[in-house]
Amino acid sequence: RKMASKSPVSLPEYESAQPYSKDFDCPVCLELLKNPFLTACCGNHFCEACIEGSIKNTNQCPLCKVEPINGIVDKKLQRQINELQVYCSQKKHGCSWVGQLGEISKHLSECQQVVVSCFLSCGKQVIGKQVIRCELSDHLAKECPLRSYDCMYCNYSSTYKNISTEHYTTCPNYPVCCPNSSCAEILQRCNLEDHLLTCPHEVVPCTFSEMGCNQKMKRLAVQEHIEANVLHHQMMMCDAFKELKKENILLS
Repeated sequence: RKMASKSPVSLPEYESAQPYSKDFDCPVCLELLKNPFLTACCGNHFCEACIEGSIKNTNQCPLCKVEPINGIVDKKLQRQINELQVYCSQKKHGCSWVGQLGEISKHLSECQQVVVSCFLSCGKQVIGKQVIRCELSDHLAKECPLRSYDCMYCNYSSTYKNISTEHYTTCPNYPVCCPNSSCAEILQRCNLEDHLLTCPHEVVPCTFSEMGCNQKMKRLAVQEHIEANVLHHQMMMCDAFKELKKENILLS
């Protein structure tokens, strides 16, 4: 006997577009014959896979029980089956294709209603995202986290996921707010350090901190503090000079 290495068509779920003879159904699995195998004993047809199962288990014909099983793959019947008119398996999702069963694999490779995985593997590896083929272009252009993407603030290129979750946290040109709550300044990250050196809302020590004043205030309030504490600061300076004089005497 001779058996084909594989079925000439893929048989997904489909709906027949025409009535067909029940002789096309396998008496074992009760489904449409796939690679119909014609037995020599009783002349019945079985799916190639079904008859192979019988050969493995009992080597008896499933109907007449004759052993061993002999026969051939009926290519003529397979051609007749392949000519059956069927609807696309995606009919319920809007595909209007009707054609021969033997052409359904080719159609499904192009059908715009077939669910496909993003070829950048974003869906499978990250969120299980699957899209209909007709929506794949939009997904790749607007939704896929692994699509190519350029930072809008500098020349760096990477994936959208990397740019939006990692690069923006370090991009030197990314706009940031001054960390001082009363300051409304928005500037590039690379300029933040210089800004804090002059920001009027930055908390700084008194100008006389080295003389002993431990007061801290916003930079914009420093001058007012100095003017209000002139005598206090002068006394601190006198005490500091006295200490310095004592140190000089000890050193001499």
